[in-house]
Amino acid sequence: MRNFFRLLLTGKDNQTYEIARVLMFSGFLSFVAFAAYDVFWAHHFDPVSYSAGLTGILFGGSGGVAVKANTEPESKNDNP
Repeated sequence: MRNFFRLLLTGKDNQTYEIARVLMFSGFLSFVAFAAYDVFWAHHFDPVSYSAGLTGILFGGSGGVAVKANTEPESKNDNP
């Protein structure tokens, strides 16, 4: 499980943690947690608003990762 999160949150070299990926992951977890709180305690859920908010988080985060992609360190295994 630790390897899964390391691969999810690091760049091309699988060693350097990227702040954009970490923030996107924490934003995703908090969004899901707040939606669960709203469902269980307020008994209210709007799937259209939920999907729009989740799409915004993931689209913005993936855009940040794409902009930063050319500055990532190369893996030692990529060089021939």
